[in-house]
Amino acid sequence: MQRTIQTAAKISAPKEQWKALNEINAGICEGLSYLEIAQRFPDEFAARDQGKYYYRYPGGESYQDLVARLEPVIMELERAENVLVVCHQAVARCILAYFLNKDADDLPYTKVPLHTLIKLTPMAYGCLMECIPLAAEAVNTHREKPKNCRSDRTVSEALNEFFEEPIDTNKVHTKSEILYRSSGTKIQTVDIHGNEMADYVGDANTDPSFI
Repeated sequence: MQRTIQTAAKISAPKEQWKALNEINAGICEGLSYLEIAQRFPDEFAARDQGKYYYRYPGGESYQDLVARLEPVIMELERAENVLVVCHQAVARCILAYFLNKDADDLPYTKVPLHTLIKLTPMAYGCLMECIPLAAEAVNTHREKPKNCRSDRTVSEALNEFFEEPIDTNKVHTKSEILYRSSGTKIQTVDIHGNEMADYVGDANTDPSFI
């Protein structure tokens, strides 16, 4: 909570601090990197990969717990206008997944880049999502689901070639139009100049325009 309070400190607008927006509680893994969790708690790391939405950290929370905690917040967002939510990645992932109509399997793997303003504007049958990168140093913390989720896998297999690499601060400003359809949620993404881009939040293993 302290980091988000510091981030919002210079914003000249009325503010509220909600404990419901606290980052997911990682229990015994709190403060550890993916590498450290894979080395110290390989069974827990594998169990989380096997069912990331329902997995609960020992002494902590699951994504399912976090979604339940955020329900009142999301209901307030549905009723409010022009609200800025300053939060951590897992919390942003849950809120974003709600408005993108993602299911429990996809929610934990929703891409939420660090130091990025994500603007959602309601539309008929969907919403407009605008991603505005801030000029701040950051690393890529997104980790796809590994192919091998067994507890006897190597650390390298567990990390799925994941590395916290620096992100270019000259990231592209994008706009995505999200449309809710019976065949799926369609996303069309363009850059600030109107050039069509690959899906910003979809699954690389599927049609990039649907999630």
